[in-house]
Amino acid sequence: MEQFILEAALEGLEAQKARIEQQIRVAKLWIKGPEIVVRKKAKAGVQAPTPKRGRPAKKTASAKGKRTMSAEGRAKIIAGQKKRWAAFRKAKKKGKK
Repeated sequence: MEQFILEAALEGLEAQKARIEQQIRVAKLWIKGPEIVVRKKAKAGVQAPTPKRGRPAKKTASAKGKRTMSAEGRAKIIAGQKKRWAAFRKAKKKGKK
């Protein structure tokens, strides 16, 4: 019984090895260039990933690094917000009377 299990396990591992070796060959072809992969795809019987189309993605602000604000800048924003809310409450108060 153990012999049968070991033989089955060995067959499974060899199948995985063949699949991994095929993926390695495809990866090496991609390093050489995606055009080669597209041409050799039919010969090898492997479905290679298609090259991406369109413009490359733009770099976002987060790629440049985190932006920080000075304490003075934060204080100005807070003061402006307080001023706006005070004007809003004053206008609301006038509307009720």
